[in-house]
Amino acid sequence: MEKLGSLFFGLGLIHCFGAGFFQKLSRKYKHQARLHQLFHILGEVELVFFIWVLVFFLCEFILHGPAGIISTVTGTSYVEPIFVFAIMALCSSRPILFIAEKAIAVCSRAIHRTTRFPEIFCELFVILFLTPLLGSLITEPAAMTVAALILNRMLKSKDQGLLYMMLAVLFVNVSVGGSLTSFAAPPILMVAKTWNWDTAFIFGHFGWKSTLACFINSILFIFIFRSQLKESFSKLIDILKHQKLPIGIIAVHLISLALLICFSHEQYKIIVSFAAFYLFVVLTQKYQSRLRLKESLLVAIFLSSILILGPFQTWWLQPLLAKMSDTLLFWGATGLTAVTDNAALTYLGSQVSNLSETAKIALVEGALAGGGLTLIANAPNLTGATLLQEKFPNQQISSWHLLKSALLPTLIVCVCYLLF
Repeated sequence: MEKLGSLFFGLGLIHCFGAGFFQKLSRKYKHQARLHQLFHILGEVELVFFIWVLVFFLCEFILHGPAGIISTVTGTSYVEPIFVFAIMALCSSRPILFIAEKAIAVCSRAIHRTTRFPEIFCELFVILFLTPLLGSLITEPAAMTVAALILNRMLKSKDQGLLYMMLAVLFVNVSVGGSLTSFAAPPILMVAKTWNWDTAFIFGHFGWKSTLACFINSILFIFIFRSQLKESFSKLIDILKHQKLPIGIIAVHLISLALLICFSHEQYKIIVSFAAFYLFVVLTQKYQSRLRLKESLLVAIFLSSILILGPFQTWWLQPLLAKMSDTLLFWGATGLTAVTDNAALTYLGSQVSNLSETAKIALVEGALAGGGLTLIANAPNLTGATLLQEKFPNQQISSWHLLKSALLPTLIVCVCYLLF
């Protein structure tokens, strides 16, 4: 079953990179309903790994009967997908976005008055730099959802180069932006308790370097596309004009957000908290916008599928990590993160005995650095992709274009980690 799990995980990865091909076929056969629907489903990135999980379950049923499938399903923890579904839906609500946009507008206005840089430059800097760092407090999925939805509202451009570089910088910055504390970023959370790392240790070894990398990536994006930004984005301050919401509505949403963050590792409390929040949304429909329930569910299905197939990679990943030197471990973890998920990689690393302290740091640094290379490299990436893909050509994000665009910001993170 381990070999089959690895086979279908690999096929899912190839399928993920080839999803655009099926989207093209879907458009080609748009007048043939069945073929159009088949290719559309095969081209949905969020469903790619779920499709291969179903094939894996079929093989498991043939080899071991229903007991094998039941064992695999019940032996998997779904806390993270449930949390991501809840936090993504909550952060897509109008009051949460309203307060986030107000905060970004205040910060960017202060930077504009101090530096005299154009307002749009300051707004994008705050979104791409400060919002990912906020992931260290409100969790990475929440930071990604807020940043992606605000960028979605501001975007006017269809320039492919700008869109993919913006997405790459957002993904890389969110991946490392959660590393200021010991409780927010999944790849750090997986090892912090096992290796006795507290927030002071995390910030001292990763946090300030990650902050520097986020700063450089954000400034570099603005500098490269400085001549296009005014035409490519609407100013957030213009979007916010005449928007008002009752303080009580905002307060309830902020309390709901705080409860979800506090219960982020307790499955049933997440469900109860979100159910209460959803009831409140229904009762106050006048002050609400459409919650992104469908998009949130698709992301949760994607993450659940990764969690089902992920443990079957232990047989080859653990021995590989154990044999690497510190430098090789850093670069190996950076590359392996792109095809495994950084939290899964650090979890497997925590199971390797006799890892030196420098090897542990190299593993986590590599996992953080590579978290923006692909859609599966870091759990919140698919959240951002789902919320922003309508702005891309054919409403489809190419894994190849993302990988190429993410190389530069990833390299900057690597340099910050290795030099300091």
